[in-house]
Amino acid sequence: MSSSDPSLDIQSINTTGFLCSLDDKIVKFYTLEHGLLEIPISDNEEKLVLGQWYSIFEGGYETHFDFEMTDCKVWADTDGQVFAQVMAIGPNEFALPREIRDKYRLAVWSPFLKFLDDKEDLFNSTFRGGDVGEVVVKFTPAKDHPTDDRRFEVVRIVERDTPPQNVAYARLPPWTMEFLATRMEPVHVVHPTLPIVNRYALTSKKDVKVGVCVKVNVENPAYCATAQGSLEKCALLFSPKFGLTKWLIREMEFSKHEHENKNVPGPIISTEQPIFKILSIFQLGKSYQYHLGDRRHFKAHGQKFRAKAAEDLGPKDTVFWSTTAVKVEEVEPQKHTRVVNGDVEIDASFAFNHEMLEDPRNQVHPWEIRSRHLSKSAHFVDVDIGRVEIYPGESQFILQKIEAHRKMLEENNPNDYTRLKNEILIVRATVKVHNRYMANSEDYPNHGIFLVRKITSIFYLNGGKVIYDAE
Repeated sequence: MSSSDPSLDIQSINTTGFLCSLDDKIVKFYTLEHGLLEIPISDNEEKLVLGQWYSIFEGGYETHFDFEMTDCKVWADTDGQVFAQVMAIGPNEFALPREIRDKYRLAVWSPFLKFLDDKEDLFNSTFRGGDVGEVVVKFTPAKDHPTDDRRFEVVRIVERDTPPQNVAYARLPPWTMEFLATRMEPVHVVHPTLPIVNRYALTSKKDVKVGVCVKVNVENPAYCATAQGSLEKCALLFSPKFGLTKWLIREMEFSKHEHENKNVPGPIISTEQPIFKILSIFQLGKSYQYHLGDRRHFKAHGQKFRAKAAEDLGPKDTVFWSTTAVKVEEVEPQKHTRVVNGDVEIDASFAFNHEMLEDPRNQVHPWEIRSRHLSKSAHFVDVDIGRVEIYPGESQFILQKIEAHRKMLEENNPNDYTRLKNEILIVRATVKVHNRYMANSEDYPNHGIFLVRKITSIFYLNGGKVIYDAE
């Protein structure tokens, strides 16, 4: 790790890595999570073997005999040189905007070993941009790359008769991630016909979406006391396609009567007078796949709806009022979600963009003035939860952490400052449901259903080096 990196508590690390280098005082392990780790040599008298995998924990290490990574084969020759065989990829320059294309021109990247040194142009002269290929690399000391973090040099191309299979993990290199991070807003343009935007859209019976349960036991605005099965309370699901959707969570009580047919065991469901009960909070924060049940698909409601002029449409004609979630099935969560004091909290991340948080010209002012001019409409767009609001307090926190880091780099390590000042930073945050979620849903996408509650970490997109961690 360079001197510009935040201090890393070796005692707290619990990971696996392979031995790259050693001398009388220091052993160097390469790990997927932390890159190259330098640890004082232990006095446990264990024989150290270059190219061997080790468990690293509490500032020490021991041989990991059972560990095997088929996608990253590691060994050492008799001269003590460590090699690895991995999949790698280069950029498809025709598919990238100019600034990203120029930044990553001729780059070679491995999902396990990060950027590789291809000084002999072996990879790019063999594979087309965007193709995944297999290479053998050797470990090289830091003195060979004083201005970057490349630690492995391409020495041979692995020839194959057929293209490699199951290599999707290699198809998210930094240039693709940077493209997605910096182009998320235009990529996620909301189509004007979607229910989340068009409040009066007539939905399709075939539409299905995955959403998260964000509220339970809220007032059902469409409750009708005279309608059988209507419930005073409902849960709310959210998806970036449907927006907020009512979910009438019902549980039919079982009748105590035995079935007339003695061959049918157990109780039966009473169909004469079904009793509905709102289920408990257990649904909150979980993800569900569901369709929209739209009452306007029924003939009477549909004719009445279509007969109205646009200016006559009211709250009872909206998608939210007219639809409920049907065919609801729990699915694996799209994001890490938890419930804290009855509020749903979700982990999300976005690429740092100074202009999103403030006019950069505002930066010259002291914070007592600057804070008053931070953007009131700052937000990012997440593919699973849509627009997320960033209020000035969180914007100021982000700016202060990043500016402090860059100032430290500029003063202590100018070379790293020059190299990293234009690198993409990712902000990870905990987001929660906005207190004004209902009003905001009626004005989406001008306002989001979620807002940033807390910044949890800030790190570089390339390499993942952390500059702030709340933990």
